[in-house]
Amino acid sequence: MTLEAFLLFLAGAVLESGLLWSQAQRGGFSRLAAGLRGAGRVRWLALFGGLAAGWAALVLAARLLGWSSVVVSLSDDWVQAIFVGLGLFLLAAGVLGDALLPRINERSLLTAQVLVLLLSLSQLPPRLWFSRAWPAAVPLLFSLGLLFSRRAPSAAVRAAAYLGYLLSLLYLTYQTADMGLFSAAQISGMQGFAFGSLFIFLGLHCLFALRFAMLVSSLLLPRNRPAIGRIMPRLFSEKQASARRFGIFSAAAAGLFWLNAQFNLISSEMLVGLLVLLSAQVDNAE
Repeated sequence: MTLEAFLLFLAGAVLESGLLWSQAQRGGFSRLAAGLRGAGRVRWLALFGGLAAGWAALVLAARLLGWSSVVVSLSDDWVQAIFVGLGLFLLAAGVLGDALLPRINERSLLTAQVLVLLLSLSQLPPRLWFSRAWPAAVPLLFSLGLLFSRRAPSAAVRAAAYLGYLLSLLYLTYQTADMGLFSAAQISGMQGFAFGSLFIFLGLHCLFALRFAMLVSSLLLPRNRPAIGRIMPRLFSEKQASARRFGIFSAAAAGLFWLNAQFNLISSEMLVGLLVLLSAQVDNAE
């Protein structure tokens, strides 16, 4: 990865962390948008404008000094130090706490699982769909059961659905976790920026999945079940999805996926990752 792409990778990571923090502190993108229209508009514009200008200045300085094409790698001490810092940040946010996790709803959960299944099917020949795509298909089937159910799910059922969502993101990370992208000399700045955003989003959820799996397994003991009722409202909205809208979305996602495959705009893995990220952070804004 060139120094310029690495700077944009860090910009994506910082921006994603900031947006997650903004959601946690202010209740989502709808509140942020209201702030941009209201009295806090100047402050928010100054903040985001200052960050964008700062990173643009770093990229410009690297170009003027002839450093933008310098290749950096994970073997560089200063790059290792940055990744250690990012790892500690994700560990604190994903395992020791859950404040930065976006609160999803049934629609964003289904969106993520449909996209992960589409990616899985696109990477396998049809003869292997049944044997290899089950890690993506099983959580989706469980969520579809909730979609067509007429009863509001209990906290334990929502916890199982959320665990399925986290497992889908783990499977997506397995499909997209190619650190060879970091060492690729020809990666574009836009790819670097998207890679940084996905690194934070998927890393945060993968680490939290370890903690949440232990929480769900503890439900086998009746005395632990009240605790999940206090946790789930923070992670999973009770707002239910519309089967009709879900069908429309599934068709649109399949069409977008097909168009991207035909014109090769970006990699399928990166497209799915970005759509899942946007769905989790924008679709659930309340």
